[in-house]
Amino acid sequence: MQDKSRWFRALLFGSIYFVEGAILTFFSGFNALYLRSFDLSYSLIGTAGAVALLPFVLKIFIGMLSDRVNLLGMGHRKPFMIIGILLQALGALLVPLVNPVASFPLYLGLLLLISLGMSTYDTCADGLSIDTTPPEQRGFVQGVMVGARALASHLLAAIIGWLVTRLSWSAVFWFIAVVTLLPLPLVLYRGFALIRAGYLLERDGLRLRWGLRSEDIPLNLVEWIRPAAELGISLPLPSFSVTGAILGKHDVPDLGPVEFLAAERENMLVVATASKAFAISPVDVKGFLKTYQQVAELGSLNPIPQGSIVPAVFVRQVWSD
Repeated sequence: MQDKSRWFRALLFGSIYFVEGAILTFFSGFNALYLRSFDLSYSLIGTAGAVALLPFVLKIFIGMLSDRVNLLGMGHRKPFMIIGILLQALGALLVPLVNPVASFPLYLGLLLLISLGMSTYDTCADGLSIDTTPPEQRGFVQGVMVGARALASHLLAAIIGWLVTRLSWSAVFWFIAVVTLLPLPLVLYRGFALIRAGYLLERDGLRLRWGLRSEDIPLNLVEWIRPAAELGISLPLPSFSVTGAILGKHDVPDLGPVEFLAAERENMLVVATASKAFAISPVDVKGFLKTYQQVAELGSLNPIPQGSIVPAVFVRQVWSD
């Protein structure tokens, strides 16, 4: 599982930096050639280059915004990354529709849109890589990111040159737009578990949700909650275990039946009850454990009704171990 997570991170962040390398290749070399094809003056070309770099100055503020804002309750990084990717793709699609000579300010606006999109997903991808990558894997992931950007710079330079020669500049921007969207499925997949998974811990009980699967546990039935890494035993994963979805059931010595409703193995928590245990992966592990300690000390006033919903499809797909 750790290997799967490692390679998924490499694929996710590598694809983000590959897209960044593609647009940097255009800005650094081909933007000037494109504008010269319209006989635009060198002074205006220099102005366009300077404007395109402005969002890079704003990256520190983008990072501060991402740190502080949990956008639409979907997280601090992934929603901003999605917005950045879409902004860059949209800008690339619109550029061929604007004549830089007749509408130079509008062209500058599109450059700003593309650059702002890149600065946004780049900054937030850096933050997400630090947030989610174990320290011992950060060197590997960082190497993949830098290597992917360098690969894109070399590969895209040749492809853009070929497209201009054989087709048109419009084809170049359409190609950049398509390349920009490549990481989007990975970013959405990485956020899928956090959107579909929910663990609500309150004074009167714990509510576990994963899609149509739900479990309501009165607080007085929760015996303990501990990090899986501190149990002192190996916690085998169910058959349905991919990055973003660890679902199913396993009989574990000294624990009995354990149902997995988790997104990641790292920082997984085990919730023990008298009849079974649950493996979950809240986003804020320390905050979750602190909340449990507080509600356990206060005690339950009106325990929630115990309930369990196990859809037939869920059973067929992930309870077949």
